[in-house]
Amino acid sequence: MDERRPKPDLVELLEALEQQRSAQGMPVGARNRVQLAIRNHESKRRARWRRWVPVASFVAGAALVLAVVGNRWPEAEAESEPAPAAAPLVVAAAPAVGAFVVEGRGGCVLGQHDGASDLAAQCSLVAPHMSVHVWEPATVKAEGRNVRVSSGKVLFEVDEVPEGEAPIEVAVSHGRIEVVGTRFAVEQRPDGGHVDLLEGKIRFHRADGSVQDVLPGERLSWPEPQLAPGPEVEFVEPDVPPPVRKRARRGTQKQAAAIIERVTALRAEKRYGAAITEVRRALRRPWDRRTAQVLSYELGELLRAAEDTLAACDHFAAHQRRYPSGRYATAVERVLERLDCE
Repeated sequence: MDERRPKPDLVELLEALEQQRSAQGMPVGARNRVQLAIRNHESKRRARWRRWVPVASFVAGAALVLAVVGNRWPEAEAESEPAPAAAPLVVAAAPAVGAFVVEGRGGCVLGQHDGASDLAAQCSLVAPHMSVHVWEPATVKAEGRNVRVSSGKVLFEVDEVPEGEAPIEVAVSHGRIEVVGTRFAVEQRPDGGHVDLLEGKIRFHRADGSVQDVLPGERLSWPEPQLAPGPEVEFVEPDVPPPVRKRARRGTQKQAAAIIERVTALRAEKRYGAAITEVRRALRRPWDRRTAQVLSYELGELLRAAEDTLAACDHFAAHQRRYPSGRYATAVERVLERLDCE
């Protein structure tokens, strides 16, 4: 079976998440912090009601109305009639897995064993720094701010880790994934698994101590870690790719990976001029749409790092026109606002 073709349900999940992020206009970490703050506020308010609001033992229908709308019991028609015995109002707390709040319809937590939780499909674990979306039934364990995946298929959205803080880690059967802020999908099977990097940067630490970087669009498998092109996950983009010149040969994923590696090395040495020249030369040839977006976004980031604000504004504006609903649409919009581009 060709692993480069995604399953339709994963594509639909990614599209829904992308549309949600674009509509909300804030990073996943900020969104999660707002949601958790709202839930905490609601929990405190319910706690106050549990301490002060008596619940009369009227008929079952009146009790149900009180539990749903949270109103006071209607006053008795006869003031002389003694009040019935009161019982405390019990409000079920939102289920949690470690530091994560469980979200989803129905019973998401199917079982718990050895500190791990069996989660149903279409459920999520949410914390201020990370969202974990279950694509197919999975067994996961919260280890502080990190997560261990024992089985199943899971999509991660990790907020950017501030400089100086320890990176987020996702443990799997044959190593651990070091994350600094990105989106990626993990599949863990009894005999091994793989990770597909959709956006950002991850690093795989094998059990023998060796380390391997994974680039956007790549898949790394275990127990024998091998890099290969990841599945073609393309969000909805109605515009048509630009025409390719005659006799021009499209660049390959291997060539793109080599370019990104050279540019990363030049950027680490702060040789921004050489890195910009490298990316501009690469963009002269045709690429598949996903790779072209990655290279274009990288060029804008290099111009910004080189403090060429005018050139960065012009390039990001052109990128936004060419890829209005692309994978970096939200990030480009934020950069244009941050640079105060006209």
